[in-house]
Amino acid sequence: MSESILKLIPTNPNYVPSDQIIKKVRNLFPSIFPHAQRFDFRTAENVEFIDPGANFESVSCPFCGSPVDISWWQEAMDQAAGNKFSDLKINTPCCGKSSSLNNLIYNWPAGFAKFTLSVIDPGHDPADEEIHALEDALQCRVKKIIAHY
Repeated sequence: MSESILKLIPTNPNYVPSDQIIKKVRNLFPSIFPHAQRFDFRTAENVEFIDPGANFESVSCPFCGSPVDISWWQEAMDQAAGNKFSDLKINTPCCGKSSSLNNLIYNWPAGFAKFTLSVIDPGHDPADEEIHALEDALQCRVKKIIAHY
């Protein structure tokens, strides 16, 4: 059986909210996702790649929009994984500009984070005002990743 998972991650990969903030967000989730199967709040020891599962399609340059060759991206990911994603810096292969693996354009969205909020089968795509309420509670901006496994 497949499932859809809505993952919300801080735009800053190293941001981890306090226990007090997590409690506040945990209390907010049922009102935003009343039909969700389950919620998961996870803090990893190191930054991790948060993927969209089967939704992953492509990667593009944030500056010129050129498609990034997947073999180049995989090599950059392997190199970053070697230092536990503590250094995400890259030079884009197309236009040579300094950037980050986290700033590449992922189709479907993906990113890097220590802290992840996951909503299993959320029942709906949250509206902008619901995302803003979560951002206010988390005290950070978030990236929305829709994964399918």
